[in-house]
Amino acid sequence: MNPFPLVKGIKVGLDFGKDAMPVGHLAMRERTIYFAYDSSFISQGLEISPFMLPLKEGVTTFSGCLFTVFEDSLPDGWGNLLSNV
Repeated sequence: MNPFPLVKGIKVGLDFGKDAMPVGHLAMRERTIYFAYDSSFISQGLEISPFMLPLKEGVTTFSGCLFTVFEDSLPDGWGNLLSNV
């Protein structure tokens, strides 16, 4: 039995110290990653990854690894060791 619940999607947000701003939604199916910006974030005009994840309506797909802008926010090996203590 898997001790971890099945995750169908992840809400992505930015937090600059006030209220978290919704950015969009991430999902993965059969090794393909899907991302869609939240419409309120698009109206802000803030580009988080202009080359790999242009600010636009609709779903963007990527095969392989996670989009770099999100991968960079995950803990590295040292961060994992600290959080598992």
